[in-house]
Amino acid sequence: MRAFISYSHRDADALDRLHVHLANLQREGRIETWYDREILAGEALDDEICEELEAAGRFPRRIRMAGTTVAWFLSEIEDWLAERAAERARTHYADY
Repeated sequence: MRAFISYSHRDADALDRLHVHLANLQREGRIETWYDREILAGEALDDEICEELEAAGRFPRRIRMAGTTVAWFLSEIEDWLAERAAERARTHYADY
């Protein structure tokens, strides 16, 4: 399984603790994690995050057009948005 970890930078300590808990699964090859600290200097943040979300199956895949131009199927984006809205409706977020 490949997991993209989205977090607030103010919660970086919690991310570090999460990695401690996932270490055995990572060693066993049962999970692979990715988060923004793995973006190399000079890389485009949005592109890199988008690629990782696509690879993790959490965002519709891009269609390469020409050069650096990409597109998505509108129906796939609409389905993705509907899934996120349903997910958000089921999830209770802590008040900050």
